[in-house]
Amino acid sequence: MARSDYELSAEIFGVDEVHRLLDADLPDRCDTCTKENAATARHHLTMLGTWWMSELPQRSKGLRTRVTVYRRLDGMGNEAWFALQVPRWHKPIRVLLGTVQHSSGTSTRKKRPHYQMQVPCTKELKSDVNKSGYEVRVNSLAEQLRSRLADLQQEGNMSISLTDLNESDLGRVEKEVAVLVETLGRWEWGPM
Repeated sequence: MARSDYELSAEIFGVDEVHRLLDADLPDRCDTCTKENAATARHHLTMLGTWWMSELPQRSKGLRTRVTVYRRLDGMGNEAWFALQVPRWHKPIRVLLGTVQHSSGTSTRKKRPHYQMQVPCTKELKSDVNKSGYEVRVNSLAEQLRSRLADLQQEGNMSISLTDLNESDLGRVEKEVAVLVETLGRWEWGPM
């Protein structure tokens, strides 16, 4: 990510570091987030991070997971990229994105929800597997995943609200993402 209005906040490589997902979030500076909504969304993001770092790596041999968090320089948002590293592939593959986009009195652009996730983050996923020989298959898997979760997406948007999501739906997201990750973990990766 090479956006000039963001800086690296955390790189998370283990479940014991998941608490760092929230270090960059400053909901008290937001004019529209209620404490309850922020707490719910932060809880869901922590659950997602814990699942990503603890359960997924055990499902496929040699698979490693990581989360990279970037903070907006003005402190009003951040992005958490959930990626996996498969054996013999030269870079992490970004699968989903957790975003926080707060607003202040000077901003009217963002009402709600401020806590969202994109599952999958299709553009980045395609970019990360470019020249792997699996581009068409990954695109198909991503579209299948997106369509299976379409009912959770906000109207006219590819994002899923972390505030409005219930724990059953979060479990469903995890189950569906696991199918994609396990499939990627079974393939023979390497330079093509």
